[in-house]
Amino acid sequence: MKKLLIACFLVLLAHPAMAQVNVDDIELDDGSAAPRSVTPAARPRFLNNWVLGGAVMQWSEEMRYRQAGLTKRGVANFNSMILQASKEYTFYRFGWSVGGFVGSGKANGDSPGLYQEGNIVYSVLGAQIRAFYRLTGRVNFGTTVLLFNRNFAWPDATGITAESGKNPNINGVVDMNLRLFNNWDFYKGIGPMAEGTTMWKIGLNYRY
Repeated sequence: MKKLLIACFLVLLAHPAMAQVNVDDIELDDGSAAPRSVTPAARPRFLNNWVLGGAVMQWSEEMRYRQAGLTKRGVANFNSMILQASKEYTFYRFGWSVGGFVGSGKANGDSPGLYQEGNIVYSVLGAQIRAFYRLTGRVNFGTTVLLFNRNFAWPDATGITAESGKNPNINGVVDMNLRLFNNWDFYKGIGPMAEGTTMWKIGLNYRY
């Protein structure tokens, strides 16, 4: 009976020690440590990315021709290829970005029977600020304000001077950004220019 009581006492002493075994001290048959439970990391609330891309930027301007003291009006078209870079910040569903762009293009101006010039090369340099709202993880809508300067002048014809638009240009577009792949986005924006004309901007961006 005395031996039985001693055995029970030893079992009771051993039980708490067994209950406090650390999972890090347990080894598997191959000698490696037993895996511990992993809690999934929470998605960060604040994100930031660099965005690099290329785009086609097209717009029209009202053109003015002066001849013998008279002014006539027409339309000038500008077609640009640009490279752009920006820093983007996202907080929950809201975001904003700041960046710049540089590029070149060709302009065409035409007034039947009065003035006609085409494929005039120009360069463009600008900055852009965008604010957006994320509908889903892949789609966001926003608006972008562009401030840009174009290095350009219309050549004079015989007895005719021509001009269009102004420098610098300030314009706003409503836009959409669609995530195609993990790091690639499709971008499209449209907005009114001064004097009742329109700007288009379509491009592809890479984020990292």
